[in-house]
Amino acid sequence: MDFFKLIKEIKLGQIHNLYLFFGDEYFLIRETVDYIKKSFLCNEFDDINYNNIEGKEASLEGLIYSSKTMPLFSNKRLIVVKDFLKLMNTKKEEELFLQFIQGLPDHLCLILVSPKIDKRTKIYKSITKNGEAIEFKTFKGNLLIRWIKQRFSVAGKKIDKEAVAFLASNFDRGLEELNSEINKVITYSGSKQTIEQSDILPIVRTTLENNIFLLMDAIGQKDSPKALSILNDIIKEGEAPLWILFMIIRQLRLIYRSFLLLQQGFNFNEIHKTLKVHPYALKKAIEQSNNFNIIKLNKALDLALDTDLKIKRGDIEPKIAVETLVTTISSIL
Repeated sequence: MDFFKLIKEIKLGQIHNLYLFFGDEYFLIRETVDYIKKSFLCNEFDDINYNNIEGKEASLEGLIYSSKTMPLFSNKRLIVVKDFLKLMNTKKEEELFLQFIQGLPDHLCLILVSPKIDKRTKIYKSITKNGEAIEFKTFKGNLLIRWIKQRFSVAGKKIDKEAVAFLASNFDRGLEELNSEINKVITYSGSKQTIEQSDILPIVRTTLENNIFLLMDAIGQKDSPKALSILNDIIKEGEAPLWILFMIIRQLRLIYRSFLLLQQGFNFNEIHKTLKVHPYALKKAIEQSNNFNIIKLNKALDLALDTDLKIKRGDIEPKIAVETLVTTISSIL
């Protein structure tokens, strides 16, 4: 069973007696457990009908005993066992566990959680025979887009194609961080119903934007070693090279447009009104435009866009591509 089918079944009230949740996306596991809990434990007796057990600190006998306790003022009792494999240290305990999950009482929903499991084992095969096993991995591609849309939908909002593609392609450090950014966008968007890319950019990753300013300062000063050092620091912090490239392109475009407007005699307020960007970002762009000329800016922008295309075609590894770009434009600007 996959994640989306599981959520659909929970919404319909189709709760199984036995689940195995495994995989590296623990944020999603935690949220799904909470969702199941809220689906049938929704009164002041929640704590009585719910047990959260750490496998390394509990015993198999204790789990079996708890499972026999009837729910109070509810049809179901929920037991979640984290690192459940640590309940079993001997063959005898493994056999006892296999017998246990084959005859779970109707009132029980047992969720077994593990970072990983060998699908060739008797334990895994018995769980899938008597219940459902769901692997929680970080979503990619269309599954990630579907999940992002779902998060906005729950908040009563929609997100357009460009915005959802932007979020999907620029966050690669797990769903928990992405969810945090989505919540920020939802909060700051107020009553706006459809989220666009322009709603996202001023809100997410403000610390990265400051680092991009420092990077562009170093590039403008033709200090290639410093620029590469800043770039590698940003990557070490976990930022995706493709996202960094997007921010470099964005800043180059802002510098380019600011430069043209300055040449036409526009003052700061007029440029701000025309470009509609954050005043600090505009101030940095105008400062940085003093380091460049229009021909070299145009060339740098072409190189950056060409790098973006090569990465998306799979012609070059993203980190190497961005490092090469930074070195090249540091020498030509």
